[in-house]
Amino acid sequence: MSNHPINDPHDKFIKNNLSRIDSARSFIETYLLDRINLSIDLLNLRLFQNDSVDTNLLEYLSDLIFCTETIPQRRQFYLIIEHKSFPDKNIGMQMDNYIHVIRENHAKSDEYKNDLFYIVPVILYHGKRKWDISRAIPPIGRFDGEISRFAQTLNYEFFDISRIPDDRIKGNALLRITFLTLKYIHSPELVTKLNDILVIFRELAKERDIAIDLNAFSLYLENAAPKSIRKRLLQRILEWKNGGTNMEVSRVFQTVKNEGIAEGMARGKNEGIAEGMARGKKEGKKEGKIEEKTEVAANMLKRGMSKCLIYEITGLSMKKIDQIEREQGKQRP
Repeated sequence: MSNHPINDPHDKFIKNNLSRIDSARSFIETYLLDRINLSIDLLNLRLFQNDSVDTNLLEYLSDLIFCTETIPQRRQFYLIIEHKSFPDKNIGMQMDNYIHVIRENHAKSDEYKNDLFYIVPVILYHGKRKWDISRAIPPIGRFDGEISRFAQTLNYEFFDISRIPDDRIKGNALLRITFLTLKYIHSPELVTKLNDILVIFRELAKERDIAIDLNAFSLYLENAAPKSIRKRLLQRILEWKNGGTNMEVSRVFQTVKNEGIAEGMARGKNEGIAEGMARGKKEGKKEGKIEEKTEVAANMLKRGMSKCLIYEITGLSMKKIDQIEREQGKQRP
């Protein structure tokens, strides 16, 4: 079990997975395009960069704002993806803050400041309770009588993941893993659905190294699944790793085991083989876990993920993450 509980694990899990451009692109193609009736340039889809926003506005910026252009007009298009695990009456104020940041940034753009632009807010919901908030968020404040002409209503697209039938969950492998996990994260039924999710991980492993995704998935279950089933879920994942289902995933575990035993046997000459092997194996596992987390953090930095998110997922100190970032900088030509 992890010794570093994750704050807002639902939020971290979604941001870790949907911040990948391939997953965001898959979500837009699979679920959103038919609703918004716009043609957009998916090939040039990118994350809205925090460093382009004034410092005093950063606190309002969602980590999942994407931007691209419409086709053929080449007008700027922004997509806000906000996640909720419970009905939130403050959603209007949050969305208004995000839109304010986008407008401020757009006004400063030399390329687009005089052009029309589009902002589409999206809410991904997977709570236990029914979402009882209007899809058209009423204006912030009260507007009665003549003053009502100044009221502005915010509309958003809404997806209740918890009520999408399994056979309607589509998209690329990581998006399907994300939606299936979110759908069942509050339910003991997740135990029986885990095998279906691991099958998709096998599919994902054909495309890339899945160590980061599997690590984030395991940490999410450890922090967000019902406590009564967490141990069973993590044990099943460990069995899957060690079962040779994916050589890349099981490599770390085998290395830790071999190095721990080897060190223990060396120490056994002086301390007694049994005691030395036990101690060496324990220390070898500890070092192996640190090396694995360091490798995960390095890969996450290469993919442009925030250091705060890396800290939450890996448990490494910010000092260690800064060190990894500096070492990567030295390696660049």
